[in-house]
Order: sequence, then C-alpha cells, then structure tokens
Amino acid sequence: MNNRIKSERALKKISQEELGKALGVSFQTVAKWERNIDCCPIDKAVRMTEIFGCSLEYLIGNSETRC
Repeated sequence: MNNRIKSERALKKISQEELGKALGVSFQTVAKWERNIDCCPIDKAVRMTEIFGCSLEYLIGNSETRC
C-alpha cells in the first residue's frame, strides 16, 4: 500500500501536507504510511480512494487494476 499511496499522490500532484490536511492527519503521518512505518487506518484509506479516484483493492495492493 505504501508505494501506491506515494505514486497516486505524485500522479495527482498532491503534497504530503495537502493529503494530510484532506485526511485530517499530519504530513508526518502520511510519510510514515509511505515508508511503511505505520499502518493506514481503513477510514483514511477509503477517503484516499475518493481523492485519488481508485479502488480500495488497488490502493492496498490486491489488484493491478486501478478502478
């Protein structure tokens, strides 16, 4: 999931800070998710699918199909 968060964020040209604000967390928290230091809560993952326009299965790495 960590690689997908980082790549989707880059694709949408959203900074860690911007994503953090949209999710109600700090940019440091987003950085921890991207480096696989901490687990992303499911409610935040679901919100990211809305922001990125991708499926939850894709975001968590269970599918290669984006939508």
